[in-house]
Amino acid sequence: MPKVLITNGSVVGTWYEGKAGMIYDVSFVSNTNYMLKENDLPSPFHRGVRKEDGELLYTEAEYNEILRQRDKAIDDLAKHAKEMADLIQGRQILLETIEKAAGEQELVELPREVAEALKDFKEDGRDIDEIIHRMLDVHTFGSDRLTVIRSYASENGWNFISALVNGYTIEQTPAERFQADVQTLLKDWLGSNLDEKLIDQLTSQIVEHAQQQLQT
Repeated sequence: MPKVLITNGSVVGTWYEGKAGMIYDVSFVSNTNYMLKENDLPSPFHRGVRKEDGELLYTEAEYNEILRQRDKAIDDLAKHAKEMADLIQGRQILLETIEKAAGEQELVELPREVAEALKDFKEDGRDIDEIIHRMLDVHTFGSDRLTVIRSYASENGWNFISALVNGYTIEQTPAERFQADVQTLLKDWLGSNLDEKLIDQLTSQIVEHAQQQLQT
């Protein structure tokens, strides 16, 4: 049980005036006073020692217990802080991994006839499961579009599945690829701030001129 040592016995009018150095058992501590046990009270009206006039004392065992609890609280706080830091770091790593995977994900480029066959199936209300089922079912009559899909998937299985799940782009024709290359060159040469319509017009004129030259 803690005790209070009277350190200031010179306060006139207090019950502990002249009692500097005396020690009393403490019942509890209020905001401003060390409150004494009832059997130690000099009178029913004198219950405590002002904190500025006394010093709280503990037995060695009590003091050691306080230190133990303090150290445990510090250790627990450090442990929880580390766990929180690990969780935050783990979450950040996961987010970065997801973002990296999303950034590296490139849509499969399907041949135009394969893309058109898939489009026809989807317009007929066929979902991915049914398309795959029809493709794998040897008893299903092979329509032209199914034959196209089977032929492509037999050699490009992973690409085909990726296209169904993640989406795809359509393989450009030589003319489309040439036009895209010209447009990219113009943007690099003239700068990205140039009006898009002007770049499109210049691209069309260059492509048209090139086609005319090839025909002559």
